[in-house]
Amino acid sequence: MFTFLDTALLHWKMEKPRQIMALVLLLTAAAVEAQIAVPYTSSGTFLVPSGVTEVTVQCWGGGGRGGTRTTNGRGGGGGGGAYTISVLPVTPGNSYTVTVGAGSTTASAGGDSWFSSATTAMAKGGNSVANNTATGATGGLASASFGDVKFDGGDGADAPGGTGGGGGSSAGTAADGSNGSGQTGGIAPTGGGNGGNGGNGTFGTGTAGSLPGGGGGGAERGCCVTVNGGSGANGRVIVTYDYPSGTCMNSTAANAIADNGCASSNSLNVGFPITGQPTVLGTAPGNSRLLSVELIISHTWNNDLDITLTSPTGQTRNLVLDRFNNGDNLGDPSNCPNTVLTLMDGAAALPAAATVVNNATGPYAPEQTLGGFTGNPNGTWTLTICDDAADDLGNFLFGRLNFCSVPQITGTTSNSPVCSTDDLVLSVTATGSPTVAYNWSGTGTFSPNNTDANVTVDAPATGNYFRTNSPREYVVVALQIPTRIPMARPIAMTDARTTP
Repeated sequence: MFTFLDTALLHWKMEKPRQIMALVLLLTAAAVEAQIAVPYTSSGTFLVPSGVTEVTVQCWGGGGRGGTRTTNGRGGGGGGGAYTISVLPVTPGNSYTVTVGAGSTTASAGGDSWFSSATTAMAKGGNSVANNTATGATGGLASASFGDVKFDGGDGADAPGGTGGGGGSSAGTAADGSNGSGQTGGIAPTGGGNGGNGGNGTFGTGTAGSLPGGGGGGAERGCCVTVNGGSGANGRVIVTYDYPSGTCMNSTAANAIADNGCASSNSLNVGFPITGQPTVLGTAPGNSRLLSVELIISHTWNNDLDITLTSPTGQTRNLVLDRFNNGDNLGDPSNCPNTVLTLMDGAAALPAAATVVNNATGPYAPEQTLGGFTGNPNGTWTLTICDDAADDLGNFLFGRLNFCSVPQITGTTSNSPVCSTDDLVLSVTATGSPTVAYNWSGTGTFSPNNTDANVTVDAPATGNYFRTNSPREYVVVALQIPTRIPMARPIAMTDARTTP
């Protein structure tokens, strides 16, 4: 408070204020769309979840068999299955037929794989080699398939002079399959299955093709008995659909976790496409940060579950491995989305594997820190869930990745120093996700309020003005502006002023 000893003022003595930067921010969730990929390795049905009106369907045809020999000689390699991808409208609550083409074990072609009908989304199977034939078979043709994007399966190799021919690979997700070459099966492009190698020797059985849809290798026979060509591999269908992050799902085959699926690499994969984040993960101002992972999974015997998260750059970190013993469920399926399992750095450690926990919520620190992810966060993050023991079943019901961008102050201003009768004007600008919230404190009346980035303070006083937010443990420093209002120097009086 200032006391004026005379009304005749000579001047105000001004002193430049110092500025101290500090920021305390509440970091909350940034919602994203998630994707669930449902793999079919055998035929079945797809029940469309509530709210889903569009699916992406990928199909690989079954592989053809390599040539079998009932007489001496060598068989050619079987053809690989074709690949298609289609985006299709669907009706919530409806069921659609999913047919997975079987790999051939006869002279017939590998089976076609399709969704809904053979003319909706379909990938042709690879052709098989007739008995006692050295010529390789052709792969499944894109031209005979149905889809928005289509690729041919690879052709089987003709039997060379001393072995059976190699099978053709199935097509990949972005390229035609590779042809067999001599005895060697074709090496598949990304997403496809390799062709089997040709047999070698008196009883040289051909090698089976690899999933999905690889063609089998041809046999070589030198004597006496039938020698079989390698079987074609079964095809595959993957149905992928979006659901809004934070939406609760019912338990259906579309979100089921395969029993003992870890042993056969049959995992449920949930993709979370992330866009609009800063391009670097970290804790520096302006960086992006993966704050937490929230899950609800209905499952008996939680100890069966292995859950990992893979970043767009290919880094995989373990979230939960064999925890909570014979307790049931992660989060509470009966109270979705209110009671989730929260995994976040700095929380309590996961309980020992022998500890029984039902409807586990936490928050818990994951097996490996979320802060260990580096690189660009933009792209698809993949949550992988698999069951590593027989008998107990469950479903993925809810998932969300919560991101924020670490706030960064880009500017601060004030009109300090001011006279005691003048208004103090304070301003701060900061970037961050979610949008930075402001909360000014200090002596005086703030206008239009104390939560605006730009405020005017009526009746200010010498001291510090702080800008903080709701207290939470993620602290990056924001704004504290000490404001000095100088004392008047009256006539015939020594200079007197207060100091902050």
